[in-house]
Amino acid sequence: MMYRVESIMSKPAITVDAQARVADALELMRQKNISSLIVNPVGLDDSYGILTKRDIVTKVVARDLDPRYLFVAEIMTKPVIKISPESSLRECSILMGKANVRRLPVFAGDHLVGIISDTDIFQCVEERGWGPEAAPIDEEPFLASVRGRIRAALAQSRDPDAVASAIMLGISELYRALKKM
Repeated sequence: MMYRVESIMSKPAITVDAQARVADALELMRQKNISSLIVNPVGLDDSYGILTKRDIVTKVVARDLDPRYLFVAEIMTKPVIKISPESSLRECSILMGKANVRRLPVFAGDHLVGIISDTDIFQCVEERGWGPEAAPIDEEPFLASVRGRIRAALAQSRDPDAVASAIMLGISELYRALKKM
């Protein structure tokens, strides 16, 4: 059995607004016993962000700033790298390694459905192993991510509009990647 992100992700992902104070976000993390929050987009054309305890330590504590007077938008990381719930744990870990991140929000299409961390993957692999793998080990993580997101979009429906939407998703992801080069 190939292990997929959806089988071990935490759900729901806890979110915070970009306009929230960092002190309030930190309190929410403490209450929920978590080390990151997904930051909601401000409008339809905006993207999701992420706020981690590492962001707070390096961008607030190390600079001796007061979190009561800072907004989440001032220190969050944005945009986030996303992963599909259909992606394998191997694809996810490769993507995390290449992007040098420890957690990824999980999106089914445009909907936030959870979050996965390197600790989640480590615990699963330690307990159960990788499981048989269909994807090549050396597959580029970006392509693995796009393939997983397209697969997830197609799994929702096979009607012509859904197929066209999945194709457009792949094209837009490739375009964004090429634009960054």
